Amino acid sequence: MSSEQPEQSDRPDIPASSNPGSRPSVPILFNPIIGAWLVVNTVGFAIAIALMASVFWFPSVFERPQASMSLVSGFVVGVVLGPLQAVVLRRKLPKLKGWQWMLAGILGSYLGVGLGWIVMLWMIYLVLAVLNLPFLELAGGFVFLAIFGAAVGACVGLVQVLVLGKRVRGRRRWWVASVIGRSLGWLSVQLVWNLLGGKLPSDVTVVEFLIYGAIGGLVYGAVTAQALPHLNPHPPPFVEPSR
Repeated sequence: MSSEQPEQSDRPDIPASSNPGSRPSVPILFNPIIGAWLVVNTVGFAIAIALMASVFWFPSVFERPQASMSLVSGFVVGVVLGPLQAVVLRRKLPKLKGWQWMLAGILGSYLGVGLGWIVMLWMIYLVLAVLNLPFLELAGGFVFLAIFGAAVGACVGLVQVLVLGKRVRGRRRWWVASVIGRSLGWLSVQLVWNLLGGKLPSDVTVVEFLIYGAIGGLVYGAVTAQALPHLNPHPPPFVEPSR
C-alpha cells in the first residue's frame, strides 16, 4: 500500500458522498457558507455606502463631498465589511486574523481608488484629446466605472492574497473573482442609478443608498462566491510514521 495520502479536496464545504463518482447531493446555493457570504456582503456594502453618502448631507462640514467621499471610502468599506467577511471566512480558514483582513480591505481600497483615478484620467486624455472620439457621450460612463471597479478589485484582491499567504490554496481564483466582482458591482449600481432617474447624490435618500449598496454587494458576493469553495488551507505534509 502506498504511504502517500490523497490530496485534500478543493471543496470541503460540500458533503462528501460515499460513492466517489457521484455528484454532491446538496446544491452549492444551499451551502451555508455561501449563503452567509452573500448576506454579509449585501448588508456590509449597503451600510458602507450609506455611511459614505453621509458626506452629502453635511455641506457645512464637507465642502467638497465628492473628494471627501473618495477619502473616506477605503476606511469605511474596510472597517464595515472586513470583520463581517472575516467571520464567514474563518469557518473555512481558522487561522485567518480578522484585523489583518480588515486592514487589507482598507489598504487595498485606497490603492485601488488611486489606481482607478490614474487610469480613468489617462483614458479620458487618450480618448478625448488624442483620438478625439465622443466616448463620454456613448458608453464612456459605464466603461470608466467598470475599469475603476476593476482597479479597486485588483488592489483589494492583491492585498487579501498577501494576507492569506502560501498556506491557502485558490488565491489566484480569488484575485480574479475580486477584480470581476468589483467591476460588475460598480456597473450594476450605475445601471440601477440610471434606471431610477440618475439623481444627484445630494438628492438621494438613505433608503436609496442602502439599495444601491445592497445591489453592488450582492453582485460582488455572487461573483466571489464562485471562488470561495476553492479557498482552502493546504493540507499538512504527510510524515511517514517511524518503524
